[in-house]
Amino acid sequence: MNGSAIEVVDKVEYLSVYFEHNSGHCDKLIAQTFVKFFSQFNNIMAVLGKHSNEVIALHLIKTYCLPSLLFRCVIWNLSPHIVHRLNVAWNNCFRRIFRGFWRESVRMLQFYCSLLPVSYIIDQRRLLFWKRTLSSDNPVLHSLSYFVSNRALAVGSVCGVTTATPVSVIKDSVWAFFARSIL
Repeated sequence: MNGSAIEVVDKVEYLSVYFEHNSGHCDKLIAQTFVKFFSQFNNIMAVLGKHSNEVIALHLIKTYCLPSLLFRCVIWNLSPHIVHRLNVAWNNCFRRIFRGFWRESVRMLQFYCSLLPVSYIIDQRRLLFWKRTLSSDNPVLHSLSYFVSNRALAVGSVCGVTTATPVSVIKDSVWAFFARSIL
């Protein structure tokens, strides 16, 4: 970059995560994430009890559990299987909070609760992260975001997000795409 050499390394730390060349470390991290998420969820549900207010339970789960489930999701290289597992974990929270829907989709319930499915949240966070790094003054971040622009634009094109879309509109675009898939 700008005439400077870039060192090749086998291990890199980013957002308190160590990535190693040709290792399954990210898979281990995701497994730990599930354990933490479900332990937080179960603790909240135990404190609230069986006859809790669903709105309060959803707010607590969204505030305290969802961030731990999706922390660092913008840098994960997720397989469709892992995205499915993340969706199932989030959907099962709705099923347990509302005491039902075990054989049905909870997408309509998520829509009426104004909450996105996990796969949409991950795409939204990736688009926001990409857009912020693309407009960064840091030349390394700007270069890296340009390098992955095709991947980000592929996700964004489904929701109507382009390089010209302001950050403030990305969340609305992802929500509108989800709403169209429901209605």
